Formats: sequence, C-alpha cells, structure tokens
Amino acid sequence: GGGNVEAEIAVDAAPTGVARGEGAVWVTNAYDAIVSRIDPLGHSVRQTIDVGNSPGGIAVGARAVWVANHDDGTVSRIEPQTNEVVQTIEVGNGPIAVAFGEGSVWVTNSADRTLSRIDPDSGRIIETIETDAVGRGIAVGGGSVWITDESSRRVMRVDPRTNEVADEISVGNGPTGIAFGQRAVWVANTIDGTVSRIDAASATVTATTSVPGGPGAIGVFGGQVWVSAEFAERIVRIDAANATVVDEVAIGNRPKGVVVGDEGVWVAVQESGRGHRGGRLVALSGKLGSIDPAIANDPFSTQAVSLVYDGLTTYRRVGGSEGTQLVPNLAVSIPNPRDGGKVYTFRLRPGLRYANGDAVRPEDLRRALERIFELGGPSAEAPGLAALAGAERCVMRRRCDLSRGIVTRGDSITFRLSEPTPFFLRDLSWVHPVPPGTPQRDVGTKPIPGTGPYMIESYVPGRQLTLVRNPHFRVWSKAARPDGNVEEIIFRIVPEDDRRVVSAVAGGRADLSLLLPPERIPEVKRRFARQLHVVPERATVFLFLNTKRPPFDDLRVRRALNYAVDRRRVVELHGGTAAAQLTCQVVPPTLPGYDRYCPHTLDPRPSGEWTAPDLPRAQQLIAASGTAGQKITVWTFPYFGKEARYIVSLLRGLGYRARLKEARGLAAYFAIIADPKTQAQSGIAGWYGPTLGFDALDTLSCDFFGNWANFCDPGIDRQLRSSLRLFATDPRAAAREWSRIDRQLVDQAPWVPLYTPRTPYFVSRRVGNWQFHPYHFILLDQLWVR
Repeated sequence: GGGNVEAEIAVDAAPTGVARGEGAVWVTNAYDAIVSRIDPLGHSVRQTIDVGNSPGGIAVGARAVWVANHDDGTVSRIEPQTNEVVQTIEVGNGPIAVAFGEGSVWVTNSADRTLSRIDPDSGRIIETIETDAVGRGIAVGGGSVWITDESSRRVMRVDPRTNEVADEISVGNGPTGIAFGQRAVWVANTIDGTVSRIDAASATVTATTSVPGGPGAIGVFGGQVWVSAEFAERIVRIDAANATVVDEVAIGNRPKGVVVGDEGVWVAVQESGRGHRGGRLVALSGKLGSIDPAIANDPFSTQAVSLVYDGLTTYRRVGGSEGTQLVPNLAVSIPNPRDGGKVYTFRLRPGLRYANGDAVRPEDLRRALERIFELGGPSAEAPGLAALAGAERCVMRRRCDLSRGIVTRGDSITFRLSEPTPFFLRDLSWVHPVPPGTPQRDVGTKPIPGTGPYMIESYVPGRQLTLVRNPHFRVWSKAARPDGNVEEIIFRIVPEDDRRVVSAVAGGRADLSLLLPPERIPEVKRRFARQLHVVPERATVFLFLNTKRPPFDDLRVRRALNYAVDRRRVVELHGGTAAAQLTCQVVPPTLPGYDRYCPHTLDPRPSGEWTAPDLPRAQQLIAASGTAGQKITVWTFPYFGKEARYIVSLLRGLGYRARLKEARGLAAYFAIIADPKTQAQSGIAGWYGPTLGFDALDTLSCDFFGNWANFCDPGIDRQLRSSLRLFATDPRAAAREWSRIDRQLVDQAPWVPLYTPRTPYFVSRRVGNWQFHPYHFILLDQLWVR
C-alpha cells in the first residue's frame, strides 16, 4: 500500500462501517439508516439501500451482505444481485458488529452482551451465546470468533465447535476494532492509543504498538495492518511481522471504518467540521424546566445542560451506537475499582477551568453531589450515586455531608461505596462540578459556570436561552468533549403545539425544531425529505393510573383499561408508524430486559404481540368492579393532546364520567402531576433515556420521585435491588430478571403502556453534520451552519 489518497467518493451524510465483497464496497450510514453500494473500479455510488435504524456493523459472506441495525435489534440481509433487503432477522438487543466465517454469520448484541450465530442459508438463529462482552468489534479467523469488550478491557475467544467462550485475553484500555490476519488478532485500544497483537494459537498478547489519536477500525492484508486514527485524522500502517508503524496517510477528516483488499484500502470518512466553524444556530424549543444542572430533567433542559457542563465520565460524544461507549471526561482515565469494587480514585485533568476563569478542584465534585441530594435532583435517585457511603442519610435529611464517602487530596478524588454497584461510573457522568459559593437552591436565571465549550450568556424563562463560546474552554479529549462548531446556540422557546415551526424552519428563520408535531411527519417528509430526521427513542409513552385513588385502586379496572385501549389507533393519532411503535410493556425495545409480552389483548399469542382490543373482557371486569359511573380526570399537555382525548372518549364509552385537563406545556404538566395536592388520577406521560431495563422498571418502585401511579410492591422492589447485585457479576442473568419483573408489572397494570415513540426533528437546508446521541439527544455543538 502506498501513502496517498487516490480517490474520494461522496456518500450520503456520515459513513460509519465499510465492507467489501460481491464486486462492491458497502458502506453503512448510521444517521440516515442506509447502505451505499460503491463501484470499486468506477469510484462511484451505484445504489443506496434502506435498512434498519442506526446501522453500524456490516459484513459480506454467503453471497449476501449483512447489516447490524443497532436501534431495531435486527440484522438486514441484502441481496447483492438486486440491491434489496430480502430478509430482516431479529437478534438480541443492540446489535453492533457483524462478521462472517466458520459457515455462519456472527452478530454481537451490545445490550444483552451476547453473540448471535445465524445460519446464512435460512437466516435462523442457530445459537445465542453468552459472552459478557459489549462486542463493539468482532473478527473470525484461526478457527475462532474474537470479540472485544471495552468494559473489561479484554478480548473474548469463542470456540465455534462448542459455542462457548474459551479464552479471555487482557489487552489495552477501550478495545473496539478487531481484525484477523497473519496468524494473529489485531485489536485497536481506543482510549490507550495502542494496538495489541494477539497470537491466535496461544491466545496471548505478543506485541503492543503505539497509535495515538483514537485508533478504532482495523484491517489486515498482505502482511500490513491498517488502523484508523480518528482524532489524528490519519490512517496508520503497521508492519505485521515486527508490529511497528511504517507509514501514515493524512486523511484530512475523521476516518471511521476500514477494509483492505487487492485494490487498496477503503476508509469510511466523516467530516471533522473544521471548515464549518462559526455562525449562529437557532433551535425552536419547548419550555425549559431549569438551567440548573442538579435539577434539569426535561428533554429541552438536559440538552442545553449537556453543552455547558461536564462530569468525570461521559459517553463518547458521537452519534449512533458509538455513543454508548463510556469514556473519561474531566478525569484523566477511568480507574479500576479497589476493595472489591467499593473504592474508585480519579485524577482530574490538569488546567481545567470554569467559564469564569476559576480552577476546577476535586472538592467541587463533592459539593455538586451534596447539592444534588439536598435539592432532590433526579440524579439523587440514581442507584450508582445512592451507593455512596453516607448517601443514605442525605436522602433522609435536608443537610447532606458526604465527607465519609468522598475524599479529596491534591488533584485526586476518591469515592467510597457502601456496596459495589455496576452503575457508579455511568451515574457519575451526570454529576457536574460546581464552584464555591454556588447557592443551595435552583439558580433560576443566574447560571452556574461550567466547563464545556459553551456558557450561558442569558436566560429569559419562557422566551429564550442563549449560549456563547466559553473563552476558557480547551479541548482535552476529542472523544469526550470535542470543540463546538457554531459560535452561538439559541433555544427560542415556542408553544409546544405551535404549528408555525415548519414554516419557520423551511423559511430559514430557524435552523432546527425540537418539537415538530408528529402528525406533520407525512407533510414534512413529502416536502423536505432530506431535512427530516425521525429517531427511535429509548422510551415508553404510557397512561399512568393512580393506584391509590378510585377507580384505579382496583386491579380489575386497571386491567380493563389495558384490554380496552386500541393501541393501533393511539399510534395513528400520534402520527402513525413513522412516529410510534405500539407496546404493551414498561421496558422499551433494544434494552437489556426487553422480551415481548402482551397479555391484555384479544387472542393473546406466545409471540407476545398485541392483536386488537378486547372490549367484552374489559366490560366484564368493570362490571365486576362496580365502578362504572365514577368520575375520572385525565391530565395531559398539548404534545399528547390527541391521545388524551381518545382516552377520555374510551373511558366514557366504558361507563365512566371522564373529563380532560390540559396543562399549557411539559414543565407545567410535570409540576401539576407531581404536586401531592393534585392527586392526579391519570395522565399521559413518557419516560425517556433509560440505558438498561432496570432504569425503566425502577420508575415504578415505591420511592421513585416520578412514580405518578403511586404503585408500590415491596416484593418487586426487593427483586429489583437483588437484580442490581446480580448485574455486577452476571449481566445476562440480570436481564432475565428484568424481563420477569417487567411481566409482573404489566400484570399489575399501574400503566397502560401505549407506544415507543419515534421523535421527528426538522432542520433547515443550511444545517449539516446531523448526529443523534443515545443519551444526549441531538449533538447541537457538532452541527454546523453553512
């Protein structure tokens, strides 16, 4: 291989994975849910093929192209002769990487930590193998299947003869990409900036090569190893014989996927955004609940907060499935725990400063945590933070003292837990340091200085939030906190049912709508298809039923309403299948613990599918309860107005005196239903952003702050706590427990689960570099304006 870029081929949006075979090069695009077919000789795109949501891993084998669709839990099979998806195969939750070899297609399921083995002839799942590996990378060679696991810093070797993990090999920090060649396995350790060479025969590391700049994808051909260094914007060539770097090729942008063949090295490249800096981005937003990072909880506030504040850890700031990788942020590295998983010591990066110029100190994090507990912020409910030594007293008392659980010395901070928890590093990402003098109350319109690329210049509640560049920000990690592209970000607050958002974005008066009414998806798609992005959410929209108030204190009534509701009609009211996917359960699809289940339907089936409402069964249960004629109030806000009006009409048809009460917006709605004086009987709400099945189930635990159904079953709570301990040692077994608990909650019916939403976002023609993060929503700082 030479050291020059010979050709550049434009594909739609941002390419991620790449594979070659069947006379073509195939490229996935996670953000537009497509695969591009490239002619390797003509250097041109011959076809684009629609696949599932958030496609990432791609492989060619058995005369087919196989694509892992992370957000759908499926694999798309493409027929190269027709360029069509001919089969969609359901695998596990969060499929992320795919490879072909040993007569099978192999797919890693990142959420389940399993490996699906697929028969390429029938598309049938031959075996589901428990690996306990995230599996961001997979390779087949030397008679084995090799899988990376960033959480344990290991590579798992699976023996295809037994379908079991045969070896676990320790490598560097953050192993992601992996490839087989020259009788060795090559592993890119993204966080360490190294490549490990594993001898395939002995399953031992025989060499470690320094490759700074975020090594990720990797390919091997003809005695050469090619590695993408994303943040260095180059491809590195390693001599396989002596594991030394012999060449580097500057790309000028961010290389992602790599595949190597006779005709050369193919690299999927995303723009760095360096040539697009500047300008102002105007986002049309709903009302913000708070700009205080300890309190912010609604989607609009949390999106703004993510641009201004940082934690010790964070999820990699990139769209698609790559955004699920936990990386160090304000900390130099993520430490290995000590004392049986109960002690973590972090070291702050040097030179960190707030937007006011003050230095960031370790004790600022203790202050921030104490403040979260004192203010009763949403993170106070997080199981990882609740495990801090002394936190149990903070939950009960107004004054919080975490000096027993958090000790600072110099530039280090040590956290002591009362018991091990696998959620600590995750939940720590939501804790942002605050400087001395920060008030122990919601700061209102006077923002706390942050460390991110932007700072809050002004905030007028109900009207506008303005962010400008933080003059003291310097990029310390391109993975955790890349620089922002635009100079100024404005959240212009508009009514949540404002129909003028489409004309405002289409006419260039705004760049982005964060609250496009779902029913307008068909119109916008017809007129502005390339400017519309519809994103599947990790969320469940439901009707909560207050189990402490009649008639919903009667299980028969709660089940009756679950039988009676026409979920298909509710989906249509919300905007159709483009905007929602019906569900009967608490845990959303693609999360560990999701297993389809729907007992409250006409003709229940083993597959767990909802078929149709069963009104006779609902009427029997209501008659037996003797509650017909009682008054019921259904609460809502404009975004869920149509669904709520349908529920009211359904209740009236079932014999209740039902009425609707509508709050003016999301923030007002939450304030009303959370107020004990309201004693809300029922209302439509959504729970967004869980990362595990546990998070969704925990919303119905006895003391959860957002348990508007007031449901409490101490036995289920004990099972949830037990599943936490189990998750620390056996995530797969914990996921099975969550599935079982989900079924119990569905049977108890404190909710009427309705659908999993797909949220529409509409951008102006001048906006580029669209990315949607699994936990941080739209990456507004990474957008650019032309």
